[in-house]
This record gives sequence, C-alpha cells and structure tokens, in this order.
Amino acid sequence: MPFEKLDGMNYVTWALDIKLWPESQGYADHLTKKVYDITLGDFLRWKRIDAHICMVLKNTIQSSFKQMF
Repeated sequence: MPFEKLDGMNYVTWALDIKLWPESQGYADHLTKKVYDITLGDFLRWKRIDAHICMVLKNTIQSSFKQMF
C-alpha cells in the first residue's frame, strides 16, 4: 500500500487514494453501515476491520498532522 503521506499540500491526491483503498479491500460497506446495524456475531469482524482502516489512515498522515486526529 504505497500511499503518499498527507503533508498539507497533497490533500486531493491523498484523498483519492484513501477513498479507493476500502473498496479495493472489500471494506466499502464498513464506512456506510452504522455500528448499531452490525449483528453481535459480526461485531468482532467489524471491530477488526475498523482497526485496520484506522491504522491505514494513521500511517498515511505525516507525523506533524497526527496530533489533530
């Protein structure tokens, strides 16, 4: 996953890459479903996917911006 890190000058290209990534991983519905729509049986999977998405986002942002998030 070779994303260019968000640096304050490249938001448009960064955002386009970030928007494509969940779709490429089969996670697009994760961003549109409400957590209360998840069944108890699917909650652990949902939580794992959520952590994965958060890690990807965190790792594609320059260190100086991470404090804002």
